[in-house]
Amino acid sequence: MINRIVAGCMAFCMLSITNGKAQTSPLSGTASNFKQVSLRQFPATFDCNTAEIDRLFVLSGHVTSRISPAFTLNGEIIAKVSQDKEVQSLNIRLSDLVGATATFSRIKMDNGTIRYTGYILQLHDTEALILKNENGRYFFIRESQKTVLAD
Repeated sequence: MINRIVAGCMAFCMLSITNGKAQTSPLSGTASNFKQVSLRQFPATFDCNTAEIDRLFVLSGHVTSRISPAFTLNGEIIAKVSQDKEVQSLNIRLSDLVGATATFSRIKMDNGTIRYTGYILQLHDTEALILKNENGRYFFIRESQKTVLAD
């Protein structure tokens, strides 16, 4: 009987110590890991550095790329696909935007020029960042996800 009481007291003390330590232990990671960032917080239009987008196609694993002065892409390349030698696509799971994925395609045109397409979508957000080309200048615009999903 005494053995059961002693074992119960020891278990209670160990549980109390473990819970007490868990409540005072700091969270792992930085404060930025716990911020909820939405695509709506980005400017409606911002420039894109296509050299950085192009560099993503030769990388693998974790990537960090300053694709724009307004946006540094941090994430994990989760898929790379080459439909043929002229078309390559990649998907990146973003670590700074919870539930977000970036998709980019690089297309070699018949005249030898390279064209880029892409977008960034975030789960449970109504907005999307879409990569556009106008007169050889690439930029992101913030639009409704409905327009991306309809295309």
